[in-house]
Amino acid sequence: MFYNKQKLSDDNYIIWEKLEKLEKIDIEEIVSYYLQSAEFRQLQHYNNYYDVENSRLKHKVNDRHRKDVTPNEFTPTAYYKTVVDTMSGFMSSNISYETDEASQEQFIDELNTLLDINDTDVKDMKSTINALAFNKGIEIVYTTGDGKTSPQIKFTSIDPRQMCLVYNNNIEPDLFCALRITSSTNKDYDYNIDVIYADEWQYYYMKNGEIKEREQSRPLFFSECPVVVYRAEIVQNRSPFHQILNYIDALDALVTGNTNDIQKLADAILKLSLQLEDDDIKHLDQLKVIGGLAKEDIAEYITKDMSPEFRRYVSELFIKEIHKHSHTVDWFSDSTGSNEASARALRVRLFDMMTYSKRIEKVIVKGFRKRINLIAELMNKAKGIEPGDIKIIFNREMPDNFLDLAPVLNQLTILSTERKLEMLGEDVQAEKERLDAEKESNMQMFENNMRTEEDEEEQE
Repeated sequence: MFYNKQKLSDDNYIIWEKLEKLEKIDIEEIVSYYLQSAEFRQLQHYNNYYDVENSRLKHKVNDRHRKDVTPNEFTPTAYYKTVVDTMSGFMSSNISYETDEASQEQFIDELNTLLDINDTDVKDMKSTINALAFNKGIEIVYTTGDGKTSPQIKFTSIDPRQMCLVYNNNIEPDLFCALRITSSTNKDYDYNIDVIYADEWQYYYMKNGEIKEREQSRPLFFSECPVVVYRAEIVQNRSPFHQILNYIDALDALVTGNTNDIQKLADAILKLSLQLEDDDIKHLDQLKVIGGLAKEDIAEYITKDMSPEFRRYVSELFIKEIHKHSHTVDWFSDSTGSNEASARALRVRLFDMMTYSKRIEKVIVKGFRKRINLIAELMNKAKGIEPGDIKIIFNREMPDNFLDLAPVLNQLTILSTERKLEMLGEDVQAEKERLDAEKESNMQMFENNMRTEEDEEEQE
C-alpha cells in the first residue's frame, strides 16, 4: 500500500519524489490512504466541534439514547466555533490590497475589481475560518468561458476534508498536485476524483478503490498548482485551537451532567407526586442518585452531590482557560465591568489577542499572496497587464480609548492640538478640513442672517 512506501514527511504530508505525474495506481493508493488517514479523521474531529457536535460526549450518551432511557440529554457548547469565529472576524473582517507605486495603478484597479466580483470579503473570511478551525483552508483559482470571449477569472473555497495535498521533495516542499475527492452522484461510482496540476486538470470516477476516466482532461496554464493552501500553524499540523478541546470536553460534560441532574430532580418530584408512568418506574434503577433503592421502592427525597455554586465555579474556570489558551477575549464577562480596573484588564486581553492574531497572520498571508500571484498570472496572459507588488493589510477593528484620553489631554497645555489629535487616533488633516468647512458654513450662515436683517430694515 501507499503508506508503507515511506512517502510521508515528518509532518505527515504526502511527498511525491518523482518528476512524472501520478499514474492511476498511485491515485488509487493515495485516495485510499487519505480516506483512512489520521489527517482525515482529525479534520472530521475538528468539523464536529465547529458544528457543535462533541462526538466523544455524544458517544457516551448514545447508549442511553438507543435504550430510550431518561435522563439522556446531550448538551454540547459552541466554544470551538466561538473562538474560531471571534478570531477570524477580528483578523479578516476588513482585508485590503494596496500598492504605493503609481505605475501599478492599472494593476491594482483591475485586481480590486476582480476581487469584488468574486465576493472576496466573504471568501477571505471563509478561508480564514478554515485555516483556524482545521489548519487547512483551501481555494482553487480557475477560469470560465466558452473560448470565444475573454475567460473570467474565478476562485472559490473548498471543504478542506475534500482535498488531499501531494508535495514535491524540495527542502521546502511545494505543492505538486492536489486531489479533490467528492461523493459521486452517479450510483455506479463512489467518488469523483479531480487531480489538479499546474498544467493539467484530470477527471476520474472511483469505485471500490479503482478509478476510471470520467472525462477528458483539461489543459491549464499556471506556473504552479492553482490550489491555494491557508494554514495558521507552522510547527504542527493541527489547528491553533487544538489545545482547548480538552477544556471544551470537560465543560460539555459538566453542562450535560447539569442538564441530566435537572431531569433527575424532575423525575424525583414526579415520583413524590405519584405521577410517574409505569415505563418510567422501570428505569428508576438507572438513576444513580437513588442508590440502593429497588425499582418498586418509592423515593421520598433526593440529594445532589454537586452544589450549583461549585458547578458554576468549575464552569467559569473552564471558560477562562478556553479563552486564555485561545487568546480570544470573552466579550460577555470581560465587558460587563464598568470600573477602570475592568477596562484596563480588557485592554490587556485585547493586546494579547492582537499579538496572537499577528502571529497567525504571518502564516495565513502566504495563502493570500499565492492567490494574488495566480490571479496576476492569468491577468497578464489575458490582458497583458503587468503584475506588481501588493501589500496585504489586515485592518483590525479595535475599540478606541477616546473617552479615557480626551479629559487627560485637555488638561495638558504643553502639547499642540495636532499632537493631541494624533494621540487620540484622529486624522489631523481630515479634522482640519472638517473645521475649515464648518467655519465656512458658519460664516455663510452669518452673512445670510445679516442680509435678511438688512432687507427687513429696508422694507420697514
